[in-house]
Amino acid sequence: MSFPDSSILDHYHNTDCGVIVGTGRGGFDNIAANYFAYREENPSIQARFHTMPSIATAVISVNWNLKDYQSTPVAACATGNIAIGEAYEIIKSGKMSLMLAGGAESTMGHFPVWSIDVLSALSKEKYDPQKPCCPFSKERSGFILSEGSAVVCLESLEKAKKRNAKILGEVIGYANHSDAWPVLTAPAEDMEGKIKTLENAIKSSGLTCNDIDYINAHGTSTPMNDLSETQVSKEVFGDLAYKIPMTSTKSYTGHLISAAGSMETIFCLKAMEYKIIPATINFKKPDPLCDLNYVPNEHLLHYPVKHAMNVNYGFGGANSCLILKEYQNE
Repeated sequence: MSFPDSSILDHYHNTDCGVIVGTGRGGFDNIAANYFAYREENPSIQARFHTMPSIATAVISVNWNLKDYQSTPVAACATGNIAIGEAYEIIKSGKMSLMLAGGAESTMGHFPVWSIDVLSALSKEKYDPQKPCCPFSKERSGFILSEGSAVVCLESLEKAKKRNAKILGEVIGYANHSDAWPVLTAPAEDMEGKIKTLENAIKSSGLTCNDIDYINAHGTSTPMNDLSETQVSKEVFGDLAYKIPMTSTKSYTGHLISAAGSMETIFCLKAMEYKIIPATINFKKPDPLCDLNYVPNEHLLHYPVKHAMNVNYGFGGANSCLILKEYQNE
């Protein structure tokens, strides 16, 4: 549903509404900028608020006077999915009636960008605009950082229907498991955390692998992630992995870090609404080791999507998965 909706306060008390908006890197830009400004004896007196990881959650809570549950997950690139998943669990438990959930990120300063680039995570391409972000393609060399935010509003289906809200879809499954792998920037070689995350998300939804119509992959365009993700899908789905469309919308947006999962949740909802599987663009040279159905370069049109899986992984071994269902007004 859209937010704010003029009818919300007619149905919910503000003490029954909460906010979960996460970040991957907090106010890293502002921390760096204020540090150098401090050395020059000219820091901002608002520095503490600019650098607070929970500032987005706090401001949203204040702006809409939402007076109950507040949380700010920090789980690298899995954050947005985790925020939505935790909000789903809270509403499902009956503790809250309405939750705003998602992620927001901006990393533009020289030092914060360098701190990612030095890990060899960013694209090495300097000339061809189609090569810097080409998930699952043999030419991939890393991702492009982008900035932005995406937040969704969750409420119980019963209450949403009662107040005639515009329902975009349903969250019906969620899982979050850790790799507990000592190399914080690399996928775990045993893939156990990722496999468990996908399997338990499907299990919690009451579905089977046969019911998944579309997978929005993490698909960062890094050599290690895309290969690992391909292998995980084969382990979880078996032969079905070759049939289910699995695309990376980061090929359009770049990597939004904490906002990636929440933005890609919205893409899944739109895929269900418009019956379009978004292509993985910039896919020029197939990688023999990445051999699944990535829908290269051209959208699949008129493709019914009843159930979508949204997958996001993050540095530090964070793994998250949401199962979304097309809403059908009965």
